[in-house]
Amino acid sequence: MKMSTLFNRGTKTHNIQSDPLYPLPLHFYLNQLVLLLLTALFLTWLSRSGNWDMAVSRLWYDPLIHRFPLQDNRWLDMINHRLLKDTLICGGFLLLLAGLLRRQPRQILVALMMGIGPLVVGILKASSAHSCPWDLVQFGGKAVSYPLFGIVPAHSGPGRCFPGGHASSGFSAMALFFCSIRAVCGLPSFAGG
Repeated sequence: MKMSTLFNRGTKTHNIQSDPLYPLPLHFYLNQLVLLLLTALFLTWLSRSGNWDMAVSRLWYDPLIHRFPLQDNRWLDMINHRLLKDTLICGGFLLLLAGLLRRQPRQILVALMMGIGPLVVGILKASSAHSCPWDLVQFGGKAVSYPLFGIVPAHSGPGRCFPGGHASSGFSAMALFFCSIRAVCGLPSFAGG
């Protein structure tokens, strides 16, 4: 018996049926793409000047003590920056491991999608010249604020604050939607087996 036939034997299976990866018609996905692009353009136009960010930042700033009172809050730091982030990382890793062990490509895809959001936000944040609100002149810091996609001023501060790290956790959690779409929409095994 030749080696090639030994390792290349066909197997007979009974009525293997797999669900389509994209169960909805193409026009649905094209409509979603157009809607996402229009929304992205609108939100970019809306946030270009930074007025919304400044308005929200002013809500959290206390001018009497000249600082953000919750900036160094131990509990908020533990819950937001450690516990939630570590939970999402562990959940993504466990989902990836389960997908690999059970050979579920959709679970693997969702786990990888959970990692893409934090990766992209981390790369953008590392190269961003936008400073955090507490570093800005308006809030007692030394950094100059400037518009989104604007020319970086000479005294832009330490930077590395845009986009916010909380956005990466949100993007990671949004990927979990594709694990539960079957239960939500009644679609057959769209993601997650």
